[in-house]
Amino acid sequence: MNSIGFPKGTNVFVTGGSGFIGGRLVECLVRDYEANVTALVNRPYAGALRMCRFPVNTVFEPMTDQKAMQKAMSGCSIVFHLAYAKSGNAKEDYKVTVEGTQTLATAALKCGVDRFVNVSTAAVYGNRANGIIDETEPRIRWGWNYSDMKLDAENVVLDFHKSRGLPGTVLQVAGVYGPWGPVFTIAPLRQLQAGRVGLPNEGKGVSNATYVDDVVQALLRAAVMESAVGEIFMIKGPGRITRLEFYEHYQRMIGENDRIVLLKGTNLKSAFRSKKRAATRQLAPSAVRSLKSNPEFRAALTASGLVVPLKWACNLVRRKNAATASSLTASTAAKTNEELPLHLPPAFYGKYLAAETEYSIEKANRLLGYDPQFDIHAGMAATEQWARWARIIDCQVGES
Repeated sequence: MNSIGFPKGTNVFVTGGSGFIGGRLVECLVRDYEANVTALVNRPYAGALRMCRFPVNTVFEPMTDQKAMQKAMSGCSIVFHLAYAKSGNAKEDYKVTVEGTQTLATAALKCGVDRFVNVSTAAVYGNRANGIIDETEPRIRWGWNYSDMKLDAENVVLDFHKSRGLPGTVLQVAGVYGPWGPVFTIAPLRQLQAGRVGLPNEGKGVSNATYVDDVVQALLRAAVMESAVGEIFMIKGPGRITRLEFYEHYQRMIGENDRIVLLKGTNLKSAFRSKKRAATRQLAPSAVRSLKSNPEFRAALTASGLVVPLKWACNLVRRKNAATASSLTASTAAKTNEELPLHLPPAFYGKYLAAETEYSIEKANRLLGYDPQFDIHAGMAATEQWARWARIIDCQVGES
């Protein structure tokens, strides 16, 4: 990243420094550019442990505290704003995220920063029709609290630029994965290990997958390019990667090949009904297993005189199972896999995941010189190496 032109020794303020993208940004700033970093740390504070090996000044004050943010930002020439609230209810998170951005923008103006880079999401374009879209597409509120509050935070930065001269830039990132990634790395791996994952539209939706280091590249470029001021940029990785292709990489990592369920259409109602029926079928066996370990239940069962009939019934089932075990077919073996838990996205999210919409990075390439370096194979290789190191997946699986 040394060709970006980011000045060494710069005083930088980073919000969300304990998060996934923010943590990687802080690492690169200190390691590659010898930056003097002040990082706002969000709850849970465990994420700040990644920064312990670096001389980073950490701030634990609320993002809505005007005096605290101005003090933390004092002397900094660049602000990277990645933080948002996610620990309260929807109304509380929205208030902190949007008002917090207003607080930061005001503090940035008073401190005279050279650049205010705000990280948002490409989800602000909602469930668009299939095809390639760019920044001229209307941004909308569509009912997902995360996307809606990010859209309003974007507008805060853009309004501050137009009305008060804030040197602000908005980056709309998409599908960010890689080491420490909670949503597009850790969660899919955990779900595929524990059961199956359902993908709407038979997995044809475009993931717009972006490796975290490419996002960091975009952030650094947005901080130094004059052409970035007052602009919005879509940021994604190279190529057109479907959600099926994306999940297949994780499936291979854990040594499985049948954990992905391709759901037709975008309506998840039938899948939710099937999941509910499967859960209902497990109620009785689960209750029996729980009761068997209860001493009071066992004593009452013995006193009732039902032990012998129950033992006779259980032995009959065992003999029947033993007689059919040797004749299992491929179809019955597959049925065993079907009994694994099925992980489904929230109902409102199904159409978004199904959309075959690709985001254009032409503007970012033209004005920022943004050129993503990690295709899906390189990004997933680096992600797998980390996941094995972090013991998220078995070190032995997939190794030769």
